[in-house]
Amino acid sequence: MQQLVTVPTIVDGLAAMGVAEGAKLMVHCSLSSFGRVQGGPQALVEALVARVGESGTLVMPTFTDGRFDPSEWGNPPAPEHLWDGISFESPAFHPAKTPTDQTMSAV
Repeated sequence: MQQLVTVPTIVDGLAAMGVAEGAKLMVHCSLSSFGRVQGGPQALVEALVARVGESGTLVMPTFTDGRFDPSEWGNPPAPEHLWDGISFESPAFHPAKTPTDQTMSAV
């Protein structure tokens, strides 16, 4: 029988692994590897933030670079003669506005 995973169970698990309040933590994870997480990706992020606390640092890579390179676009592909213009006109990365590459992770 699969156990329900909650924010408190994740926080307890992180503590058991040695993650202390104030820790500097870099996380790249697969949500499905946790089992059934009540609250989904938001619950996992809330648990990580709760465990490292106000004095901790949580870093989660988003890998957004592929979205701006028109040579990598495939659905639909961008014509090669437009690549320079597309690259020049694309907005720069902004931490509050640039979406995460959805092929990376739900978290």
